[in-house]
Amino acid sequence: MKITLNENLEKCELVLSVSMPLRKKVSDQRRYFKWSDAQKYVNENYVPSKGYTLGDCRIKNKVADNDTPLQNNMEWTFCLIKEPVKKQTRKKAAPKKQEE
Repeated sequence: MKITLNENLEKCELVLSVSMPLRKKVSDQRRYFKWSDAQKYVNENYVPSKGYTLGDCRIKNKVADNDTPLQNNMEWTFCLIKEPVKKQTRKKAAPKKQEE
């Protein structure tokens, strides 16, 4: 199984691609890679770039399966949310007490 993470900051998205080799015999084990597995993999192996946070997956009902050629390659797209930049404010100096 080959798993790749592609970050596209221009589109604000993270694409997780899974490629599974097809099983050749019925006796070979059938494997699934579901959305829950994708979420777990991203949480363990991905750190968002500075100024971004990881959002939800756009389409959650995809399943990669090594039994059919149409499902052995699958992609999940996660949103990257841009964090607002904090504005710097100047602190005003406290007024000095006048002594009499």
